[in-house]
Amino acid sequence: ELPPGTGMKLTSQTQILLQLHLLNATNAPITDSTGVTMQLASDPSAPFTPAGVYGLDNRKIDVPPNSAGYQVSMPCTPGKTMNVFALFGHMHRIGTHINVTRNGGEVLFDSGWNFDVQPTTTKQLTINPTDQLTLTCTYANTSSAHVTYGESTLNEMCAFIFYYTTFDGLDGCIQQ
Repeated sequence: ELPPGTGMKLTSQTQILLQLHLLNATNAPITDSTGVTMQLASDPSAPFTPAGVYGLDNRKIDVPPNSAGYQVSMPCTPGKTMNVFALFGHMHRIGTHINVTRNGGEVLFDSGWNFDVQPTTTKQLTINPTDQLTLTCTYANTSSAHVTYGESTLNEMCAFIFYYTTFDGLDGCIQQ
């Protein structure tokens, strides 16, 4: 939920893309649903503070077979001030932990990972342009094959999103 006085400006004919990852572990068809509630501004000409997202995406993932506690990390210097109001991490099935620190030690987010429960966490903080952010993801690969980055839940991800104001355009750090 966006903070009071904030919003996302959508112009006429703007396409909105929702993504949903589902893993069907059986041969039987599955039925599920998801949704987003959008509320139009009562006065579209009224001033508001733009809200949006800043992403960290580590695509340099190659988890060795039969490994536990394997970590990948990536640095990011945002180059802008962000008034953060929510956080969201994302990994896939072999992820066990996700952590974001600032300036070498201050913990901004630290949580065990459960692929079946991926909440957005409300948290207020300010990210400064020169802050050194570090995203670290931990994995446990019990298979006999390497697991690399990919969109499939058979692959892995290490991603993190800051929801913030004053949004000035889609941005973030990607490590490939």
